[in-house]
This record gives sequence, structure tokens and C-alpha cells, in this order.
Amino acid sequence: MLYLPSSANPVRVAGVVAAVLGSVLIQAPAAHALGLNTPGSDPAAGIASFSSLTSNTSLTNNTFGYEFTTSHALVIESLGIFDSGSDGLAENHQVGIWEQGNNAALASVLIPSGTSSTLVNGFRYANLVNTLALRGGATYRIGALYLGSGDDFAECITRCSSTVGNGILLGDSYYSTPPSASLAYPNFQANVSPGYFGPNFRVKVDAPGPLPVAGAAMAFGFGRRLRKRIRSSRSIA
Repeated sequence: MLYLPSSANPVRVAGVVAAVLGSVLIQAPAAHALGLNTPGSDPAAGIASFSSLTSNTSLTNNTFGYEFTTSHALVIESLGIFDSGSDGLAENHQVGIWEQGNNAALASVLIPSGTSSTLVNGFRYANLVNTLALRGGATYRIGALYLGSGDDFAECITRCSSTVGNGILLGDSYYSTPPSASLAYPNFQANVSPGYFGPNFRVKVDAPGPLPVAGAAMAFGFGRRLRKRIRSSRSIA
């Protein structure tokens, strides 16, 4: 909060307030009403699907993302970034994930420009070296670094909807300030809801496992005994 003496000149006060607001608002990216090739549904992703008529070509050197809370434990396998048009990225993007209030990233990846990275449902992903376990009931932030080469992300201000998966509760949008050419903790809450849909993540989905060895052995033994009883009953008859 800005405190000024009661005797301060009103004109000078107005100038100070305008300067302070300008230093904050200058960081906010400008949205553009452009049609986005928004994805369908991906049950393994944090942002399973979204639709938006508002896109943004980001400012230079900022990390944009959003906050989310987990309803149960998750294991994250890969981090991704939205590829508007699914035609390749214009620049390399670092994507990271943090626990709320901790400036040290829990995990991060580099997603290269072009089309070499894996494309799933409109997002390009890179696998983590080691999977990342998130605790249930904890709050995290995910962010992607944009250096300003023209890759769009969806900015949900109006006429926007989203579907989240895997029991996450979507929070507010955040971006990093001051600007930095390196991946940074998204520390500044933006006036955008529900999110800057650039970064994303995919979770590990466990496939049904094989029949346990003990169970298989019991089933095999029971089958043998049943066959012997059938043969015995036939021979007696």
C-alpha cells in the first residue's frame, strides 16, 4: 500500500499513483480476439480441454501459467505447451512446475521449437527425466517461458471454457515479474481467469496389471483338481 502525507500536492499524488500503476500494468500482456485451434479432450492431461476466442502473443521474457490444487496424489510424467494450430513451435520453451510459495522448481523440461516433440491433443510434450509425485491437497503453479517469438497461448477473459482432469482444481493465472529470459516462478497474480492456457502436464495412468502370481497358481491348481474329479466320476460311471 502507498502511504502519502496529508499535505501532499494532489497533482503530484496523482502523478505518483499513475506511475506506480503504469509500472504494474505494463507487465500485463495484451489479448487478441483471434480464433484458436483449441483441443478436444485428453483424460491424462491437467487441462483436459478448453475453448477460447482470445489468444495472446506474449510479451518478451516472461513465464506465464496458472495455479492449481490437487484433490489426490498425482504422478506427472511430462510437461507440455500449447501449439496453436499444431503446426510447430516458433521457439524453444522451458516449462516448469513449483509448489506454491517456493521459488525452486520441482521439475522442468525444455520443449524445442518445430515439430520434433510429441504432439498430444494440441500440446507438445517432453518427458521428465524422473516422474514427479504431487501430494493430494497441495497447491502448485505451472509456467512456461515465452521469449517473444510469436507462439500464442489462450487467455481466458471472455467467451472461454475449460475442463480440468485428474481431480485438479484450477486457480488464478500468474506470470513472472520482473521479466527474465530464464524460467522463473510465476509470482504475480494476473487479472485473468481461469488461466493462461500455455503450459500443461500429463499424468501417469496405470494400466491394469497381470493376474497376481499367487492368484494364477491357485486358479491353475483348482483347474487341475476339477479336471481329475470329472475324469474320476466318468470312470466310476
